[in-house]
Formats: sequence, structure tokens, C-alpha cells
Amino acid sequence: MAQINLDTAGKMLNIVESRRQHRANIIVALNGLAITLIVAIWVFFLKGFVDYSSLNFSTNSPSSNDMIINQGFAFSYVVLAAGISSTVLALWRWYVKDLDYGISRIYPEIAMFELNLGIPSNTGIINELSANAKIKNAMEKLFKEEKIELIKKLVDIKRIGRRGHLTFEIGVFVLIGAFIIIAGINVYNLNRIDKLPQLIDIESNPILALSWIGNILILVGLVIQFFTFRFYQRNPTKEDIKNITERK
Repeated sequence: MAQINLDTAGKMLNIVESRRQHRANIIVALNGLAITLIVAIWVFFLKGFVDYSSLNFSTNSPSSNDMIINQGFAFSYVVLAAGISSTVLALWRWYVKDLDYGISRIYPEIAMFELNLGIPSNTGIINELSANAKIKNAMEKLFKEEKIELIKKLVDIKRIGRRGHLTFEIGVFVLIGAFIIIAGINVYNLNRIDKLPQLIDIESNPILALSWIGNILILVGLVIQFFTFRFYQRNPTKEDIKNITERK
């Protein structure tokens, strides 16, 4: 590892730490924004659902067909809320993963400057990454240059560790799964409406059109979430560590 002037190493460490903190702050802000936005979406559309349901079910002795139509129309608000939420959640996680990957790519630089400054491995970035037992065990057996190389290679193969993001990923998948159930109920309702003989060209109704848009957006969110999950940083395996440390 090339030695760097201590003053230069200190200044460079401050710069890269500032870059890392800036990205981390954006992630925290996005987390709060996404949660607030999802709550606002559901408050808005559930109000529409309640208002429409109250308006249409307040009539005296509605017929069975009228009730089916009203249920389909009112439920469209719920489906659209689910569709927008699904897409927002998936895009949020996509952008956060991109920011997180940018943070992980800074780790080798931070480690290099810290080691040049003589910062012990039981503090700083190496200690932070050593929260993962496999990384910790490997670090204890490596020289300075090898530690930096290990961090760099783990980042490249996206195995530097999850660092607390898994909870969000599971939560998003659970929510989108719930939205898919909503889409299934909606398709059932639309199928009942389509079979009513007295209705002509019911698909052209704008409320039902929005319902189908909601179904599509739910699937869009699911596809985006599955697509971006493969690019997410994961915990390393013993084989990953072995392949990197034993590479000639």
C-alpha cells in the first residue's frame, strides 16, 4: 500500500467521509419521505372509498346488481392506492439501493486513509464492517493491503453486508404481496360487473379504467422490486471470503 502524507491522508479521509455521510443523509430523508407519501396516498384514496361507498349505499333497497356495481366502483379507490403505493415503494428501494452501492464503493478509500493514519482496526470502517462475523474473522488474518483488497472485492461482488436494509426489503415485499391480494379481489369484482347483462360498454367507465391502472401499477412495482433486489448488497459467504483471500 502506497504511503500517503499524514496531513493529506487526514484531509482525504474527511472528504470521503463527507461523501458517505451526504449519501447516508439522503437515504434517511428518503425513508421518511417514502413513509409519509404512502400514508398520504392511503388517507386520500380511503377517503374517496368511504365517501363513494356512503353516497351509493345510502339509497333505499338497492338491487343486487346495483350493489355489485357500487362495490366495484368504490373498491377502485383502494386498488389505485395500492398500485401507486406499490410503484412508489419499489422506486424508493431502487434509488436507496443505488445510493447504498455508492456508499459501499467509498469503503475501500476510507479503509486506505484510515490505515495510513494508523487508526486501529478495532475502530473506524474496518470495525464497522467487522460487525459481520465472516468479515471480522478474515480481517484478523490479513495485512493492511489485503484488508483493503478484501473490502474492494466484496463491494464489487455486492457482498459487503446488508447493514440494516433487509428489514425494509422484507417490509416492501410484504406490502406488495398484500397489494397483489387487493388486485385479485379487484379482478373478481370486475369480472362480476362484466357479467351483468344490462350494462353496455362498462369498461369505458373512467372509475373502472382507473381500477385497471391500479392493477397494472401493482405489477409494475413487483417487477421493479424483483429486478433491483439482485443488485442489493448481501452478506458474504465463507466461499466468497475464501475465493478473495486465496486468490493469487
